[in-house]
Amino acid sequence: MNKVVNIVNTEHEKLPILYSLRNCPYAMRARMAIFKAKQTIQLRDVVLSNKPDEMIAASPKATVPVLVLNNGTVIDESLEVMLWALKETDLIIYCRVSITM
Repeated sequence: MNKVVNIVNTEHEKLPILYSLRNCPYAMRARMAIFKAKQTIQLRDVVLSNKPDEMIAASPKATVPVLVLNNGTVIDESLEVMLWALKETDLIIYCRVSITM
């Protein structure tokens, strides 16, 4: 029987949450953009056979990456996660992609 334990950590409560899979190329590019943009997030590695209910509730597609922002906005496409990360640190000026966010 799995026991759910809620640990309250106010430092991490304010961080965006990224649900990711280590060997997924789409999740990798999202993590790389977040790293390059020096964004601080809460990373939650997903096991395909046991996807978290919180991730499925946020994005019914149940695919990775899924980024849940503090305001409740859900970004579930890797390119959109990349653009969010770059936009947050003004690195978007180096991209030749129009932003439709």
